[in-house]
Amino acid sequence: QIEGLKKEIANATNSANKTANQMLEEQAKLEGQLKQFHSERSAVSNQNEELRGKLTALQSNLAFLAEDKTDLEEKLERSSKMLSRYNQAESELNILRQENNALKLEQTKANGALSKLKQEQDTNQLKHGQRTALVGMLEEQVADLSDNLSEAKARLEASSYDLSQKDEEIETMRMQLET
Repeated sequence: QIEGLKKEIANATNSANKTANQMLEEQAKLEGQLKQFHSERSAVSNQNEELRGKLTALQSNLAFLAEDKTDLEEKLERSSKMLSRYNQAESELNILRQENNALKLEQTKANGALSKLKQEQDTNQLKHGQRTALVGMLEEQVADLSDNLSEAKARLEASSYDLSQKDEEIETMRMQLET
């Protein structure tokens, strides 16, 4: 019976040793897994920090892009306004040029008429007597034409001045648009 108990104790001891060895192996595996989990957690933490840094940089870049977009939109709006003013000034300049051309044509006609009247006046002054009344009338016409010519010259000078002012405005706007 003692032998049987010894065998049972030996079997129990062997069984306990096997179980202890299995538990030690299992403990070693679990410790390895635990170390692996700690290193993975550290790697994930590092990756999270890196991603936070990238996200911060992207947010900063996005803010700069938004500022740039706002600046560009403001510049575009200013350019559109300047282009509109330029087109309006150019249109006004064309109108003033047409008026100037019309005034020059009127001046040329007036000069021609004045020249013709002066020629007639000179011819009529040679004839005395019967032409005295006609000379008075011609002098009155000459005076009217001279007044008209003076007015036309004044308008021509005003138009020329307006044209030069508009040319300066257009040149200024062109330079502003080019910058």
